[in-house]
Amino acid sequence: MALPLPPIGQQAIDIILEAIASAWEQLQLGYMHVLVMGTEVEISTLLINLMNEALGSDDDGGLGVYVSSVSRGSEQINFNGEKLELRPDIQFALTRLDTRFRLIVECKLIDLKAKKTPALYRDHGIKRFVDGDYAWACQEAIMLAYVRCATSRLEPSVLSGLMGIPDMQCVAQSMQLSSSGLIKPDALGTSSHDRKFQYVPAQAVPPGKIDLWHLWLEV
Repeated sequence: MALPLPPIGQQAIDIILEAIASAWEQLQLGYMHVLVMGTEVEISTLLINLMNEALGSDDDGGLGVYVSSVSRGSEQINFNGEKLELRPDIQFALTRLDTRFRLIVECKLIDLKAKKTPALYRDHGIKRFVDGDYAWACQEAIMLAYVRCATSRLEPSVLSGLMGIPDMQCVAQSMQLSSSGLIKPDALGTSSHDRKFQYVPAQAVPPGKIDLWHLWLEV
């Protein structure tokens, strides 16, 4: 099997981001107490349950075309097999992707009062994709933030400054993505990161860059 796998495709990414935003809107209506007081795991679990309930229904927004199931906590290995029990927060099983690999979503709670700062998003989120812990066979993944502080907003300058990576490109572009209006203009961005690890056994093609979609959802 040649690695990295082919790109998933923009349309699939768009629909998955819309599904996450739609599930978030439902949480705001019925589970605000969890969004305000709950843990990252509790919020992620509710999102997953809502998306699985929507799959295959008449109003799933096309999610069932690209996704067969949504899960969390399934164990995975890193690029060279040295780490055996990695557990990404949310995993989308895609209908058109090798079943051994999933679209990975890493979630981070941003709550300054609880000392959960954007640095955590960088050091225990984005870094896992760059280092080959997560999504090492793929060319894209998603970073998801649950934001409890109104002062933390996703803007190109904010994300670029947080990363401090000169070659990273970040563009807020949800207006181009979200026809439903579920995703606010300052809630979505992208970044591209070089990956220095090598596949084992070595292949002719290196892993190359990984494109990350950043979705910041405000409580």
